[in-house]
Amino acid sequence: MKLLFSLGLLCCLVLLNGCVSTTSKSARLEPQEAALVSKVEQYPNDSLALRELVEYQLQLFDESPDFELFSRLEKNLLKGLEIAPSERFFAYHYYVINLKLAFVEGRYEQKKWQAFYQQHPFLATLDLAPPVYVDYLLKEPTGSEKVAILQQSLRTNPFFMNAYLELARHYYTEDKTALATYLMMAARRHNEESVEVLSDLVHYRTTQLSEAMCHADIRESVPAVLEDARTLTRMVPDEAFFQSQLAEVFRLNRQYPLAIFAAAKAAELDKSYTDYLLELYLWDTRLDKVMAFTGDAAQQRDVMYVLPKVYASIAALNWQEAAKQASLYSQLEDAEPYGVLYGAYSYGIMGNTAEREKLLKLLDSTISMSDWHRNMLAFARGSIDEAQLMAVADDRCKQSEALFVAALQHFENHQTEKANTYWQQIIDLGVMNYFEFGTARNRVKALKKAAQ
Repeated sequence: MKLLFSLGLLCCLVLLNGCVSTTSKSARLEPQEAALVSKVEQYPNDSLALRELVEYQLQLFDESPDFELFSRLEKNLLKGLEIAPSERFFAYHYYVINLKLAFVEGRYEQKKWQAFYQQHPFLATLDLAPPVYVDYLLKEPTGSEKVAILQQSLRTNPFFMNAYLELARHYYTEDKTALATYLMMAARRHNEESVEVLSDLVHYRTTQLSEAMCHADIRESVPAVLEDARTLTRMVPDEAFFQSQLAEVFRLNRQYPLAIFAAAKAAELDKSYTDYLLELYLWDTRLDKVMAFTGDAAQQRDVMYVLPKVYASIAALNWQEAAKQASLYSQLEDAEPYGVLYGAYSYGIMGNTAEREKLLKLLDSTISMSDWHRNMLAFARGSIDEAQLMAVADDRCKQSEALFVAALQHFENHQTEKANTYWQQIIDLGVMNYFEFGTARNRVKALKKAAQ
């Protein structure tokens, strides 16, 4: 059980708290509850009779929280602890309802409940918040204090999944993906049934692969992540995000038809994933699918839909269309340097130097660029040569981009044969989820077909 209450339940609990002073102390019981109360009164030391009453009251409380009912329930749970101290049922539910009460009152006697927690060690073997975690929820600490509380929560109860999830997400936001992955793998050892843990694990491991492929060949590391992603979709087959995660790992494993299948499933479940499916069509060398997509007015001005068309046009050597799409892309919010730079080259290849320079100036003035982007821009303007660009491309990711822009420059200089030698080099670098890789796959396929 996870101690994360829905907004609806919290609202009910707040209402419960607001009714404290107005609820009658002699609330009339429902016939079934009255009958169970009568049975308990008849057999005061019968823990089974008391348990039946508590189970019914818990059901009522879940359906309609009420302070008078809460008081009766708490009283009966305390009685259960007295007459059957070894029965976990009473200890568990007494602990849980008081966790809920803490959110209503906004305070929690941590020392009292820590003592209770230690008296009932089985609580630390359940997916249930330890007392220290309640402080985390009530106080909303940040930074080192947040980390310390979450770490203490895990030391107190290594079976409590929310602490793993929260701490891992904190590390992930600090770019400590390896730590986040380690935590999720530890969580999986304690609970293989947690969908949320497995989803986060797949996400972190996929992120690690994407980071690692800039420095090394990752192909041997992909199958283990792929198995986790498959397991996740078997557990919850109708979750679009999980299908998109599977599609991404298939892409990293160079299984493009399967990536398309999973991405299509995601888009079928949730139309917001259509852009991702469109992107993967490029990798599967189905350029017609990319270019034929029209979409609605919003999609036509969305970078996630326009950018694949820039690359698909380059892959088809359709420089006019590439330039057109890049010009549109350059005016959109969230446009990044690559689509604009490659569009400038498309204009240059057609001999339109004015539009080429216009897009290059746009890069300088309105689009945020890193030092690496500025090196690529310097290359496009002739300030540095290809050897100098490759010298500052200090990882595989940058090298793939450098080779791509160098290929475009050779096209611009009417050196088509030279340009065509770069595509396989880009593929060999193994930066599988970069658009440059997807475009290079199309060019290699086209060249092989032409050579037959």
